[in-house]
Amino acid sequence: MDTMMSWRPTELWGRNGLGERAPHGCGRDICPCGLHGALGPPHDRLARRAVDRPPRERTERSRSADPRIHEVPSVDHTDPQEIMNPVSSKTDSEIDEAVRELSELRRGRGIFATDIEQRTGRILRETCAIQATDNERQIREKLIQAITSLATMLPDDLQLAALTAFGMEESASSEFLDQRLKWLAEALGRDPRTARRRVDLAFRRMAEELIEKKRRPADDYSTEQWHTESVRGVFRLDLEFPVLTEIRQIVSSVNGLDEIQLPATAPRRTPSQKDHIRAEFVYGGRILEHRQASPSHMILTVRLAKTLHIGERYEYCVQYTVLSPELMHPYYFLTPLRKTSRFSARVKFAPDRPPRHVWAVHGIPPRAAEEINSEDVPMTIDRIGEVSAEFEPLRQGLTYGLRWSDS
Repeated sequence: MDTMMSWRPTELWGRNGLGERAPHGCGRDICPCGLHGALGPPHDRLARRAVDRPPRERTERSRSADPRIHEVPSVDHTDPQEIMNPVSSKTDSEIDEAVRELSELRRGRGIFATDIEQRTGRILRETCAIQATDNERQIREKLIQAITSLATMLPDDLQLAALTAFGMEESASSEFLDQRLKWLAEALGRDPRTARRRVDLAFRRMAEELIEKKRRPADDYSTEQWHTESVRGVFRLDLEFPVLTEIRQIVSSVNGLDEIQLPATAPRRTPSQKDHIRAEFVYGGRILEHRQASPSHMILTVRLAKTLHIGERYEYCVQYTVLSPELMHPYYFLTPLRKTSRFSARVKFAPDRPPRHVWAVHGIPPRAAEEINSEDVPMTIDRIGEVSAEFEPLRQGLTYGLRWSDS
């Protein structure tokens, strides 16, 4: 993740709330220091294409029969939508294909069918990194991991619908899809037709995410063992040494997850001061290693309090104390590199020295987030010196949070 507080916690200040490397190369999520249609309407286009097209061939008999007949251009059956947005059309086609592949997996015993290898389509093989040499067990494990990760990003009713359809819901383990859907209808308090529509909607959402993942360029975070469901951060500037407290809820995408790495961007070190940030866990984890990857980038290796299984949610609270307030830049940002669903940011200013302006940053490139736009509408600081904002959903690689200025 990525958080930045006047430093950015990139995951903490620039990334995972701790600062995983951002696409622009800063390497932070939360960063306390802040370094870190010209062609006209579609019908006109169709008409012009038709006029420019070679005329339809006619027989000599028809030409000689009436020389006054003008040659008629051939009919253009091209869909105007494809002309206007061919990329979108291709994406929709891939999403439809992904939906069909997911639907194929739900038949019979679902994910536990013995012919799982034959049922696994092209898109699932690509996005789940399924190799030609993988056996049935390996294919099933990769599919379960991917499906669980996708399902945990859905609302509760759609998550239940998807897992039930695939035969992954323990309470509905029937070998027949119809029986599982009947159980789902009862669990949702709906009729079977509505339950089936919930499954279809869940598959559509999952297919969209699969295609998005397929299109994303590969990087160090492309194979995620966990993702962040929510980040709640409170940055207190009313203290002698500012403190950022973050409560994060993560979801495991694998079995046996017991350690995570949290990168963060902090103020650059200077010869006179060795450490500018002190990180400590309030609950939910213990820091095993604190590594300074660069003058402004730290990586924390954290041991979780328990070993997580696929789909299991887990909450921890981490606190960062800024020991060199004079090096801070005026913002608290989160630039998620992992999947992040929700972010709540709150900043408490000193009552005797509040900033003149505060702005909310809603999903813009990290470098642009540090610039003040004269068109931005300032927020109001309440009478006890606090300001807050909610962000949902978040896009990976973009920056969200609060920025302030005394000028």
